[in-house]
Amino acid sequence: MTTDNTAPPRPATPGSAALLILADGRFPAGGHAHSGGAEAAVKAGRIHDAATLEAFCRGRLHTAGLTAAALAAAAAAGMDPLVLDE
Repeated sequence: MTTDNTAPPRPATPGSAALLILADGRFPAGGHAHSGGAEAAVKAGRIHDAATLEAFCRGRLHTAGLTAAALAAAAAAGMDPLVLDE
């Protein structure tokens, strides 16, 4: 009988899990990235040229910016982000 002296794998830390969640769809690496709804907008005819793509992207940035600002303000006020959804 032989003994395996290798250490068991370490569990992921909360920081590692958060990094993996963020890296999943927010980094355009490999063959997987999120479009933020661009494919659906193209299919629906809302994006059909450079001007409509620019308008779509500006709208997405505006929405994302407002959401980020609201969460930052709540965090600065000391609110628990998990309670904000209630």
